[in-house]
Amino acid sequence: WKCAKKAMSRSRALAAFRAVMRARENLFKGDVEMLASSRARALDEFRKNKDLTDPDDVEHAIKTAEDVVVVLEHNVLQAKFDESSGRYKTRLHEKIL
Repeated sequence: WKCAKKAMSRSRALAAFRAVMRARENLFKGDVEMLASSRARALDEFRKNKDLTDPDDVEHAIKTAEDVVVVLEHNVLQAKFDESSGRYKTRLHEKIL
């Protein structure tokens, strides 16, 4: 039973990792600097948690990653200043609130 639960946690962690990577790719599409920075940050966070063994700690780390996806998809908007118009332009997507 312990092995099955560990495999399930690993599967959920990998799914959360992929979801974080997709969310940052969608959010920062075309912004090489932010893509690189957000990738490095996500990798650092997942590597920091890769050796967790306590089930509660593992669950907390996975839940945190899932929450990050929700925030990136629904609450973060990237804007760029357009000097010609003097306004900020955004690239809205269907999930933004």
